[in-house]
Amino acid sequence: MAVNIVLEKKAQQWREATVYIAGKIFNYSGEEQDSFIDLFLLIDEDNVKQMMLTEKCKLLSIFANQISVKDSELSTYVNQFVGICESIYSKPDKFKEFKSILKAKGWLDDVDKYKSEETNWQKEQEEKWNEEQRRKQYEREEEQRRKQREEEQRRKEQETKKYNVNPNSYQHKTKKKRSKWWLWILLLLGVLWGINEFWYKDYVRDKEASRTYVYATNLFLRATKDAESEYNRIGKIPYGSELITYSDVNGWAEVKFDGEEGYVSSDYLLGYNDFQLLDGIWGNEEAKEVVMTSKCRRALLDLLKKNEWNSGPNGWQLYTKQKEMKPNSVLYPELNNGYDTFSDFAFILTDNVSQKRIFFLYSFDKDETPIFIYQENAPEKGDIKSVSYLKKNGKYKVVYSRQNNILVQKNETEAKLEEKSHNVNFRITKVEFANVDYNNNIISSYGEKLYQDTKYLKAKLEIEKNTETSENVKFQMKILRPDGTLIRGSVSPVGYTLEQEGSLTGKGGRFFTLGWGNNEGTVYTPGTYTYEVWCNGQKISATTFVIESRTQVVEEEPKKNVIPEVVETQSEENVIFEAVEESPEFPNGGMSGLMQYLSKNIKYPAIAQENGTQGRVIVQFVVNRDGSIVDAKVMRSVDPYLDKEALRVISGMPKWKPGKQRGKAVRCRFTVPVMFRLQ
Repeated sequence: MAVNIVLEKKAQQWREATVYIAGKIFNYSGEEQDSFIDLFLLIDEDNVKQMMLTEKCKLLSIFANQISVKDSELSTYVNQFVGICESIYSKPDKFKEFKSILKAKGWLDDVDKYKSEETNWQKEQEEKWNEEQRRKQYEREEEQRRKQREEEQRRKEQETKKYNVNPNSYQHKTKKKRSKWWLWILLLLGVLWGINEFWYKDYVRDKEASRTYVYATNLFLRATKDAESEYNRIGKIPYGSELITYSDVNGWAEVKFDGEEGYVSSDYLLGYNDFQLLDGIWGNEEAKEVVMTSKCRRALLDLLKKNEWNSGPNGWQLYTKQKEMKPNSVLYPELNNGYDTFSDFAFILTDNVSQKRIFFLYSFDKDETPIFIYQENAPEKGDIKSVSYLKKNGKYKVVYSRQNNILVQKNETEAKLEEKSHNVNFRITKVEFANVDYNNNIISSYGEKLYQDTKYLKAKLEIEKNTETSENVKFQMKILRPDGTLIRGSVSPVGYTLEQEGSLTGKGGRFFTLGWGNNEGTVYTPGTYTYEVWCNGQKISATTFVIESRTQVVEEEPKKNVIPEVVETQSEENVIFEAVEESPEFPNGGMSGLMQYLSKNIKYPAIAQENGTQGRVIVQFVVNRDGSIVDAKVMRSVDPYLDKEALRVISGMPKWKPGKQRGKAVRCRFTVPVMFRLQ
């Protein structure tokens, strides 16, 4: 009796499951519908021995878990159905009793009913498909017959027009067609002449012509070789445009630009290599706007070519502020130095590899030919404030500003707060910011402008201590938006943007924070931000910085204020640091030991000696966490043979003392100059 009660309970559960599944079955297709059919087939007694407790039942259970994403209730009933079947079919002697209960209640008919409906539905779908195919076939045949009728009618009309007779008449059928082959030959010859005259000649001429590039801000395309007239101006050619150049005679070049032919002054054109060298010198868009005149741009090109320097991200570049901002890294002083026809041209170039900055001074001859005058090493930070010429000794005096970024004056409250924080035994004297990528590579250096596409904001803290003793500290940083709200991410501590531990040694030094932002550059919008540094629950520094917009903002429809997820750059084993708290060091004597090692192990290539080749090869490599040297590559080349020898010596160095960040050894990039000098 107890067994019958259990079986009836399972029968009721089976009934509920089958009703729900049957109601859902036509909402699914393909493999899903086939799986449902398998469920109903499980009740077939003939399939018990073959299917029960086999892979089929297991697959149905897996299928139930898969559809749980779409319909959790359906998945529950499928699992329930399979479980009932497994429990009953595992006891063959109970199966007939269970089936008899289903028949007695009239529930077994549901399976047969579904199978009948499924068969009818499949037949209906098949008939619909066959009917659709027949209809499409009839339409295709009808369309073909229509085209045949139209073609026949068109042929008859042409014949009627040609002979002006009834195309069905006897005369038309017997009249011979007159051959017009000679007309087709004439037409073909005319087409070939036209192609040659109006296209092919121009194509060959353009293909064989040289290419030049405009390095002036704008250049006029003229109809004639006359620079004094305005009527002959065809249009403006912008900087960097490629010109098809046919000839260059007496300062005028015959060119084609944008399909228009004309003349331009050849003084403002460069070949491909020279233009690429000049174009690579612009460190930012502002630099091109500050150096507007062609003679000054020729001075930059002259400097690069005479020194055999490369430009671009791995070479020398010019970084400036906006044109109207003073002081700047470019100045046009008027010096009484014997070159008084034009203002002089003073500028600072930066080597992106070594971060070395050099001041240069150029003057110009009467024909605007650039003349190199003077150079000196510029400070790490600072713009040109003034340049003067001392006639007594023939020397030049250059005065630099303190730093590139705007110094933020502390208010009285901040001054008191800083004084209060003296009990932490150190103080922060200056904070500068850089834009870095996920791997901690510098995108814009410390003190340079920051734009709304800043990825990870990295801070450099200048620190002064009262004692020489080493001290472990934990900093908490707050980055406040222009509206005063705190920027936080999923890993931020409570009340702060980020926190970082480190060790302070000596009475002075630098502390580099982790970068904060995301790789898409969507965290920082234009405006004035506040960067606060806290320690031991006290704010010890507060600095503002400005995020600028690269382009003019266009008004759009209001969008929802979505705060992007902020992700902290992680110190992983594969991350290569550009700057660390403790730099890597050559094992035997530091930099002096490194120089001794290079001079002892370098073997001057014989072919380079014969050719008289010498110079300085800049090699960059990575110091691993164990001190081994990997990924050595030439950043500034002199000669292939010298480059190869430099790489050999660098790659053969003994293990270094690795760089450290927050007390842990990390991978760090290092750059070394290798000098080759003939005796």
